[in-house]
Amino acid sequence: NETNKIGIKTQSETAIQSIGVQGNSACKSIANQLISNNLDVRAILSPTVKEGKERLRICLHSFNKKDEIKKLVQIMSQAILR
Repeated sequence: NETNKIGIKTQSETAIQSIGVQGNSACKSIANQLISNNLDVRAILSPTVKEGKERLRICLHSFNKKDEIKKLVQIMSQAILR
């Protein structure tokens, strides 16, 4: 894992990142929260992936604004702490 300048641990050095969110319900719920805040994410659910390995797929790119990244981190943090 590598920590970038804003403190997010990433699994990859590519633009596509995944964040594990166990369970289809939880994964869909967090994805919907992010989408309702104008963030483009995809919930990758079982049976597409093995049960328990569900995840959010996020594509970071050079035209993301810092506020978008902060919003992503804030929503994810709140969702995980619930």
